[in-house]
Amino acid sequence: MRYDAYEAASLKVAYCHRVVLHAQAYRRKPQPWLGQVTKDELAPVLAPYGLHLLDVGADERDLICQISLPPQESVATAASKCKGRLSKWLRQRHPGRLLGKGYLAYTVGDTTSDAVTGYLEKQGDHHGYTRRPLPPVLVETSAQDNQAHLEAAHSVSLLRYHLVFGTAYRKGIFTQTEARGVLAAWHSLEGKEQFSLLKASFVPDHVHLAVQTHPAVKPLALAIELMNTAQVVMFEQFPEIIIRYGSNRLWENGCYIGSFGDVTSRAVQNAIRRWQRGELPCAECLPEKPRRGNPGHRG
Repeated sequence: MRYDAYEAASLKVAYCHRVVLHAQAYRRKPQPWLGQVTKDELAPVLAPYGLHLLDVGADERDLICQISLPPQESVATAASKCKGRLSKWLRQRHPGRLLGKGYLAYTVGDTTSDAVTGYLEKQGDHHGYTRRPLPPVLVETSAQDNQAHLEAAHSVSLLRYHLVFGTAYRKGIFTQTEARGVLAAWHSLEGKEQFSLLKASFVPDHVHLAVQTHPAVKPLALAIELMNTAQVVMFEQFPEIIIRYGSNRLWENGCYIGSFGDVTSRAVQNAIRRWQRGELPCAECLPEKPRRGNPGHRG
């Protein structure tokens, strides 16, 4: 059977890709110029690179930025652009190496980790499938025993995304059998594609995924890889399903990619503002899980 692969150029993508970056002064030495960074000054420096600065807070040792970036951009590349442009801007005012080599990055969005995983857990109830004698629903939560393939040198990160794929013409294709075949193929990609599948929720006509990624992963590229892999599984392992529904493709020509974290984007914004007013320490702007090591000390 003939089928075409999905490509970024033709895919319609709805997305929310927000990341908080935390950088520190080189060897934690106080840098007065760093504390003078403002959103009005830094935003135009980042804009030509497709990075939209939402919030920024800084003192003599720490810099925290909340940035919106396109889904085809990796966090590692965005961090490099952000720190590179900021370093150049700072050196024009004060010579020397001002920023440390490392960074901490974590995703945020309009919702939290608990809300996303809870939503995926209830998909069967939400769409009324669990009341059937044999519910065509599969929800899997994966054990996260080994995350070594998600770690990067000189950085600490916690990057998570909610992905949604709908079947072509919203036809009810998946049962638990097909869903398990697709899941097995996706799990086999985790090491190579540098991601972990945290939770998956299949109903007949769409799939929700929660994933965690390495900083070098481009969310859109990962979504396309998962879509194409699932399509190969369905066309080659379950061709009778495709023939029955008369489809020449598995998915609609689009997807949703939404970043999320342990706190919301608005909570980070409020924390940065309170930090700038001296109402709480810098560490309170950062989530619990990634706060290991000191990213600025790796210079």
